[in-house]
Amino acid sequence: TVIIGEPNSDGGMAYRTVNACIQFVPTLDGKQLLTVEHLKSKDGNLHPVQQAMVETHGSQCGFCTPGFVMSLYQMWLDGGEEDRGAINDALAGNLCRCTGYGPI
Repeated sequence: TVIIGEPNSDGGMAYRTVNACIQFVPTLDGKQLLTVEHLKSKDGNLHPVQQAMVETHGSQCGFCTPGFVMSLYQMWLDGGEEDRGAINDALAGNLCRCTGYGPI
């Protein structure tokens, strides 16, 4: 999962998550592409979304973690609601075979 940012009518950016494996590169012209590597700060600290995953043991094998992190980060970028339903909607489409989703 990656995040694509597109300029919107008010001069800001509109962000949405997409499955990286089905995103055609030519469609990214003029857009911003954010990957999980984007989240690390210059001093090496984790983004709060990443830190929350660490603190709640939300990652086991690590295969699905970037997708969950980017989906939550997109929600954070948009200033989205933080109720359980909104979080579940943001995470829909991400699969995890190890954690049973509880820690996530």
